[in-house]
Order: sequence, then C-alpha cells, then structure tokens
Amino acid sequence: MAYRTLEDYRATRARTIPGSRILVVGGGFIGSELAAGLSRAGAEVHMAFPEPHIGAGRFPPSLAAAISADYRSRGVNLHVNNGVRAADVSPDGAEVVLNDDTRLSVDLVVVGIGTSPNLELAAAAGLATDKGVVVDSLLRVQRTGPQGLEPVQHVFAAGDVADFPWPSPLPRGRIEHEDNAVMMGSHAGRQLVAARRDGEGGAVSAAGLVPYQHLPFFYSDLFDNGYEAVGVLD
Repeated sequence: MAYRTLEDYRATRARTIPGSRILVVGGGFIGSELAAGLSRAGAEVHMAFPEPHIGAGRFPPSLAAAISADYRSRGVNLHVNNGVRAADVSPDGAEVVLNDDTRLSVDLVVVGIGTSPNLELAAAAGLATDKGVVVDSLLRVQRTGPQGLEPVQHVFAAGDVADFPWPSPLPRGRIEHEDNAVMMGSHAGRQLVAARRDGEGGAVSAAGLVPYQHLPFFYSDLFDNGYEAVGVLD
C-alpha cells in the first residue's frame, strides 16, 4: 500500500502488532518516520531504499550514516542500495524479492517514495509547468503570452503542486511538507478573497494581493532524534 491518507494510517496501524513483520520501501521523509513508529509499536521492521543511508538525499554523509547506525541499533533491518524487484501480495501479507535476491515474508508492505505533482490539468489548460505548476510571487498561475509568462487572474496554485519563487537567494522550486502546504494554502485563500474584491464591478488588478514571502521549514522525528530545517539543504 502507498502511504498517503488517514485511511492508509489506520490500515497500517491495524496490522502493526508485536511480532508482525513489515517492509517499508523508501528511506526519505515518510519511510524513516514510518520505520521508527512501526518499530516502536513492536513490529519487526525492514527498510529497502536505493541510497547508502537513511536520508542520504538530504543529510551530509556522516550524519546520514549516524542515523542509519542508530536505526540498526534499535533493531531496524536496513536493505541499502536496494529496491523491490517483485512482490506477491495477498490479503494476509506479501512475499517480496529485493533487487539483491533477498526474500522476505512480511505481513505488510508500506511504500513511501515521494510523489510526482499532477500537472496534466494545468498543462491541458495551457498553464506554465516545470517542476510543478508555475506561479508568481502572488501565487497566480502563469500562461505564456506575447511578453512571456503572464499571470492568469483569479487562478492560484499552492502547496505541493506549486513551483514558486522562494525568498532570495534561493532558487525557484517546490517543497512537499506540511508547513508549506498550510502556509501557502492559507495565503492563496486570502489572495482569492482580495482578487474577488478587486474584481467587483471592473477590471481585476493586483492592488489587493500580497507576495508570498514565507520561507518553508520542515521537520521530522526519528526515534529520539529530531531535526528542523529551513530553505534548501545542500
């Protein structure tokens, strides 16, 4: 199962009992948090991911190695530089074959490997897309016009799907995390109200709109360790 919704959590929690065997696919945000939580609930947890360490795409090598060592010390089985080659799934569990021929019989496979933004609707509408739906600093979606990219009035994008200008000096980009989804979604809602007021009885202007200047932060808890970060880790 992919881990995305409240129902996914409930299904996972129902199968997590002392002695159950669970394979977590992915070593990033979702995978690392899931593995820690499931292990604390008494499950025998296996992790499979293509990187050499947990969080290798986010942390410096020494820190990623220390996190992996901590997980191993707590009984989490790490199958690094690896992935799932085949899985025979039934209502009772799954028989899994990893890329290195390791075979696992597990009660549950949970997949947390990130997402790709749904850009089909925006592209079909002629809106600009790149890493996500391209928006300006006011969160208005963009369309190519005679002078290049031009904002589309009364249409905004926010959260995981938005490719937005981060505060200087960071480059334009996209972020998948609660803080950005909540803050940008709230800002887009206020922009919609302001745009509606500006548009009553006449042409729409940007006079009532305010640039989105929040610098997204993200955080996670990994057993007894936690981290918080702002901007981009590089």
